[in-house]
Amino acid sequence: MTSQMFALVVDTIQEARARKVIAALLLNGTLSIAALFWILRTYPLSGPTSMVTLMSHTTIDI
Repeated sequence: MTSQMFALVVDTIQEARARKVIAALLLNGTLSIAALFWILRTYPLSGPTSMVTLMSHTTIDI
C-alpha cells in the first residue's frame, strides 16, 4: 500500500512537471509569434512591399 501511494505521488509530480513544460513551450511559441508580428509592424518597409503598408492604412469614406 505504501509503495503504491509513493508511486502515485511520484507520478503526479512528474505529470505536473510535464504539463508545466508543455505550457511553457506553448507560451514561448505564442510570445515569439507576437513579437515577430510586432517587429514586422514597426519595421519600416521599403521597395514593393511598402505599397502594401500604404494601402493597408488608407480609409475609404462612402
